[in-house]
Amino acid sequence: MSKNDLKFSTAAIDLDNLSEAEEIEHVVINPKTGDPVIAADDTPWKVRLAGPQHAETIKLRNTAIGRTLKAQRLRGDQDPDPEQLAKETIDALVARTLGWNAPVMQGKPVEFSKAVAREVYTKFSWLRNQLQRRLADEAGFLTSPASD
Repeated sequence: MSKNDLKFSTAAIDLDNLSEAEEIEHVVINPKTGDPVIAADDTPWKVRLAGPQHAETIKLRNTAIGRTLKAQRLRGDQDPDPEQLAKETIDALVARTLGWNAPVMQGKPVEFSKAVAREVYTKFSWLRNQLQRRLADEAGFLTSPASD
């Protein structure tokens, strides 16, 4: 495709039309069937996630930057510890999880808490990966402008 084949909008874009939601709800999908996972309340299991500009995300980002800089000073050019990276990945996911309607595990509803989220994310890599992909898609946090 050449540069001349690309189509561009000639209209100016108001950046206020690209504002980010503080949080979103992600419907958890069963990786085997592609269907929503049903929660204890017989509705799709929804996980509330903090957006890129949410206070929890900003706090997490600032902490991670500080930790990275400190680690680089202490370690020099050595590679980071994979186990520590895995732990930090789960920590970040837990920090950006704001709540959920209770899924079912071992026949019982699982109410949200940060500690329970850590256990669930540690146990289920498919869920962890699904939520990480959702968080990485910052365009998914963009909101539509309010109608007049």
